[in-house]
Formats: sequence, C-alpha cells, structure tokens
Amino acid sequence: MGIRFGTDGWRAVIADTFTFANLRLVAQAVADYILAESQGPDRPEAVIGFDTRFLSR
Repeated sequence: MGIRFGTDGWRAVIADTFTFANLRLVAQAVADYILAESQGPDRPEAVIGFDTRFLSR
C-alpha cells in the first residue's frame, strides 16, 4: 500500500504505513518540490511545525 493523503493530511497507521522509511520519502519529496518550485536567487524556505503526538520528537 502506498502513502495516501486526505483532506486533513497523511492518512496512515503508525508502524504500518506511517514508518520512518515512509517519513523519509515524504520529507525528501517535499524538499524536492520546494526546490523545484522556488524562483529567483533567494534560497527557498519552509516552516516546520511541532507535533505533540506519539514519537513526535
């Protein structure tokens, strides 16, 4: 089963499809997208929020 997103974000069960390996894939995909969509000489920026749920640190 692939990574699925719904209207409220990533739809997954912890340790099933929400894994460290899949988290790495999603983080890399977001970084690639930000770089591909950035324009001009300035470096692109992203804001990372803090999740207070299980294993968020």
